[in-house]
Amino acid sequence: MTSFRMISAMALGLIVAITTTSNAQDTKKFSELVGPVGVQDVKATDPLVVPYITWGGESATFYANGTSLTTKDGSIYNKLGLNLKLTNGDDFIAQVRDYLSGKTPFLRGTYRMVGQASEVLGADPRTKPVVILQLSWSAGDHIVSRKEVKTLNDLKGKTIACQQGGPHVGLLYDALRAAQLTKDDVTIKWVTDLSGANGPAALMRRDKTVDACCVITPDMEGLTGGLDKTGSGAEGTVEGAHVVVSTAQMSRSIADVYVVRSDFYKAHPDVVQKFVAGYVAGTEKVVALRKGYGETNRLEGDYK
Repeated sequence: MTSFRMISAMALGLIVAITTTSNAQDTKKFSELVGPVGVQDVKATDPLVVPYITWGGESATFYANGTSLTTKDGSIYNKLGLNLKLTNGDDFIAQVRDYLSGKTPFLRGTYRMVGQASEVLGADPRTKPVVILQLSWSAGDHIVSRKEVKTLNDLKGKTIACQQGGPHVGLLYDALRAAQLTKDDVTIKWVTDLSGANGPAALMRRDKTVDACCVITPDMEGLTGGLDKTGSGAEGTVEGAHVVVSTAQMSRSIADVYVVRSDFYKAHPDVVQKFVAGYVAGTEKVVALRKGYGETNRLEGDYK
């Protein structure tokens, strides 16, 4: 299977990710964020708990599961003999706790997210991560800034909001590096959530000292009105807010992956292979549906 042939290359990429983001958690070590969690065996496989995050690549997972949080009869995963329970994993620190404690054998994140957690994940041989699948390269994550920041060079001396332990840490560091800046050239305000009231966009709205924020597409659109637009202050946008850089341009900054615990991979290779096969089959279906929509411009059937 192609996805499994990619594991060695992905593992090498993970080592690079760990190296390049080792300073991403300046305020606390990742182990301090996670807290004391004892490593335990995976508790159950029926249903098998699988985290997801807020990202378009998850559409294939949901389709394969019968467009449901729990596996539906007749779905791709059901036909493969799996019974999944999909759970929100936007809180990556909570994901790591569940992974260590055996609530789930999977982690859903980016290379850099997994790299940030490496000191915790690699502390016990049972929980060392095996990369089993790359879902996508992000084209929908953004750094939005106020009008004073026109280029990446203008980030110097500015304050940037970003979710701690989240998917945008790598993008932020890549953007700084592209401008020949370092973390010492900016002030990073870490927030707890990816989106919502405790997310980066909300902090930028209410705190005018925040010059930029790292956000997903819905929040970007809410701040600016669109990828190539500038907020006017009307309809909830922030006056002057615009995208200073996006993974639409930095197309290899964020790699979305699934990893699995080493002990689970060794004990249940068939389950892992079926999980990957189901995702790939789901992707093929979603791509075909998207193509059909593009040809007819009609939102109907499974795609709807």
